[in-house]
Amino acid sequence: YATQDNGMPQFGTLPIAQGGTGATDAETARSQLGAASKFEDIATLTKDGWGSSIPYTQTVSVSGIRSSDKPIVDLDLSSAQADTIGDLKEGWSHIDRIVTSAGKITAYCYEEKPTVELKINIMAVR
Repeated sequence: YATQDNGMPQFGTLPIAQGGTGATDAETARSQLGAASKFEDIATLTKDGWGSSIPYTQTVSVSGIRSSDKPIVDLDLSSAQADTIGDLKEGWSHIDRIVTSAGKITAYCYEEKPTVELKINIMAVR
């Protein structure tokens, strides 16, 4: 904490002149200090949403994703039934690439397309 002119503690925002950011919340302070932030979401690639020719593509909306994001993407098995995990893993193995753009992602398959619906976890560090 900082001190006031009278030596008493000063709580709240710390002005830039006293080494603070002037921010009124932690997220803004971290951003002003250049700290990384994390983006997370879940998207669904439907079994019928793929194009009809190679490369098979599917574009889905992902609110908040940026074209500059280079996300880590993985299959979400959190709600999968034990008897479907093999099919989901096989379907996921057909995804060759995922490209981001403002508010959406596009998945590419260069040989085969999945025949099951795939829930995917998306995380980007900015």
